[in-house]
Amino acid sequence: MNKAQTHMDLKAEADGLHRPASTVDAASVRVMQSYDYCHFEVTLGSDQPLTLDAVDALRKGAARLCDKAIAQYKIKKASLCFQQQGPWKIAQIEPEAMQIAAIAEKDRSPEQQATLKRYQDLQYALKRAIEYDYQDDYTVDPDEAADPDDDIDLLHPDL
Repeated sequence: MNKAQTHMDLKAEADGLHRPASTVDAASVRVMQSYDYCHFEVTLGSDQPLTLDAVDALRKGAARLCDKAIAQYKIKKASLCFQQQGPWKIAQIEPEAMQIAAIAEKDRSPEQQATLKRYQDLQYALKRAIEYDYQDDYTVDPDEAADPDDDIDLLHPDL
């Protein structure tokens, strides 16, 4: 017996199989992650012979899918929260925004311009929050999403 032979090589020889030690007949990988008291689990598998590198690639793919599920969960949670709070936030500044809108743009102060912009942004963010349904192309800037006190940044990265 060659010292370089591994246990898998010996088992393959005993089974009458002549395959490299770095392959398996079938594989299944499971990745589980918890976030915010929610559990995300992805299981991937194959019933075809795979190399250990291919099994590792399955594991990494499952981990990426879990990460993606958590990221989308965060967006959906913020979206639902904003759907509930957004109309209230809009109603709070709407009277002032309507008064400011009646003023000619050249006569508005910077504070008035900012209030009117905030009102418009809230309306847009509410529309966007209602439309979110786990889209793959929905992006959020991580720097803006980091502020938990400002729901609008979570939902509209361009603001």
